[in-house]
Amino acid sequence: MKRNVSIHLIICCMLVSAQIASASCWKAKIMGEREESKPKVLIGEGVESQTYPYPPDPPADKCLIQLLSSDKTKRLTTDIRQTGSQETIEWLLLVNPHGEGPLGNTTCTLSWSLDKGFSLTDFNDNILIADMSQTTTYPVSSMSDDYLRFKIKYQKTPFGLSALIRNLQILSGVLISTWEDLNCDKKIDLADVISLMQQVSE
Repeated sequence: MKRNVSIHLIICCMLVSAQIASASCWKAKIMGEREESKPKVLIGEGVESQTYPYPPDPPADKCLIQLLSSDKTKRLTTDIRQTGSQETIEWLLLVNPHGEGPLGNTTCTLSWSLDKGFSLTDFNDNILIADMSQTTTYPVSSMSDDYLRFKIKYQKTPFGLSALIRNLQILSGVLISTWEDLNCDKKIDLADVISLMQQVSE
């Protein structure tokens, strides 16, 4: 029995490690929409950082969106950060609701499909959307031709460790906490993992 549990534990750890590796590289589109214009930019994480510059001659869209490089010197269409480099990542987003259209009170609607951990703020860090996985659009309105500035913030969560603890609980039959305490929004104490491993091996 002990041998079977040990094999299951090894498989569990391998599966969690694979989950972490596959989830660490990702890409997501941030899209704008006004009438027929649907510009987009790309954010994400990869094995290596990758950026693409914004074209010197902007497209004739009726709304424009760009990314500003982290050092605020370049305008980009793609900003992929190297995975594992930071626990919290910020992307700087610029939106011009007018684009090449006439001035006036104009609205460009941003949209996205993101997982938990993302929030949208203004450039002064005031929260506009606390959970971008729940709210997937945001209207940006302006009467001027200036770019409005926003931040997309990504706070990474220890989902891999949570999954490991859940599987250890199933193997050991021991509950160390409520399921709510083991969700992806709360950090897990490593001592809990060690305790469960000891109980599984006994």
